Amino acid sequence: MYYKSPEVIAAVDACLIDVSAAVEADPGDRRIIGVRHMLAWLLYWQDRYEEVVEQFRAVDGHIDSAQWTYSGAPKKRYVQARDFSAAQVLAAGGN
Repeated sequence: MYYKSPEVIAAVDACLIDVSAAVEADPGDRRIIGVRHMLAWLLYWQDRYEEVVEQFRAVDGHIDSAQWTYSGAPKKRYVQARDFSAAQVLAAGGN
């Protein structure tokens, strides 16, 4: 699967580090929200649910990012991915 290729996983890992640095430098930078949405999308397809939930916690309430519109029902797709990821974390005994 494309999202689980080593190159995409490495890019996501690097982006997670970059987002942490960006938040530390300027937590009010609105560009971070869009990047977090993309991270949530990619992490979801990589089955990295604890990390997905972290991203959703950081952006919850902002659903207008592009990747959620791919399904034609952005709010429904966003909520489905968020809730599924949270359920996976709970089932695994996480937070």
